[in-house]
Amino acid sequence: MGAKTVTGPEIRRWLKSPARARVVMIGVFLFILGLLAVELFDFLARNGNRAEFEVKQVGLYERKDMGGHPFRGMSWSGGKLALSDPFHKRILVNSGNGEDRMVIGGNKYSPSLRGIAGLTFTHEGNIAVIDPGKALLRVFGADGRPLQSLDLGRKGLHSPSGITWDGAAYVVTDAKSCKVARIAPNGAVLSSWGGRGSKPGLFDDPRGIAMGPGGDYYVLDRGNSRVQCLAPDGQIAYVFQTPPFPEAVAYDPTRSILFVSSRNENWTAAYSPVGRSLGVLKIQGEGKGVPGADSLCALPDGTLAATVGDRILVYDPQ
Repeated sequence: MGAKTVTGPEIRRWLKSPARARVVMIGVFLFILGLLAVELFDFLARNGNRAEFEVKQVGLYERKDMGGHPFRGMSWSGGKLALSDPFHKRILVNSGNGEDRMVIGGNKYSPSLRGIAGLTFTHEGNIAVIDPGKALLRVFGADGRPLQSLDLGRKGLHSPSGITWDGAAYVVTDAKSCKVARIAPNGAVLSSWGGRGSKPGLFDDPRGIAMGPGGDYYVLDRGNSRVQCLAPDGQIAYVFQTPPFPEAVAYDPTRSILFVSSRNENWTAAYSPVGRSLGVLKIQGEGKGVPGADSLCALPDGTLAATVGDRILVYDPQ
């Protein structure tokens, strides 16, 4: 028996039938409801758990010589706090109380820095800094002397941003290639992970990076509004959404808390090591939110340092 051909008039009569019209309307309604559910799920994922995570502000240091220009990177090691000042093209190293121990760059007698993004302490108190203007990884000794300059552009990293030290190599994020690269002290690329995209393992404008427990790497996937935790071999360990456009990150091993922040979107939030939201940071007793930070740094006494413009604020998680 051959298939029956349905004509246009028959379709119109079917659509005009009251019972069938209800079926069509219910179908359209369910389709729209499904779209709304998808949008709601995406909104909740991006905005995370809005529970409050209370902290107490225990320190405030303001740099009058910054002229209101912001710090962009921060790292702590051996009782020293290093801060990157991209406007004045210098690195400030102090004892954590605002008193400078050393200034690298910033004048004609110092090494030329076109710009400064992330920085990190490495072995022997050396400081590694990303110079994005020249796509360089610059290394300075504990006394401020230039030790090394690696051309990251020749390694396919033309817009480097974040950097951390894993005990044996530099780990750098690159916004243009959307990759994370592990680079040996001699400049050899040991591993390279990622590429542009939204699937796990791919990135869109990766920014900050921090070491986590067990040698894992927390990478801020800014364009996808999420954090991707990579195992030491580059495999995905965890992926979790954050509020929009995360830019600064720090992991506190003393409390096992991951802090993430966005200066532009003005939020700072706390997460467990596996990405469970602990809440958005609020000042204890005041109810107001902790401002978004340009950079974050977990200090050895369990407090959290945050640069907001030309200020350094210190919080004690309660």
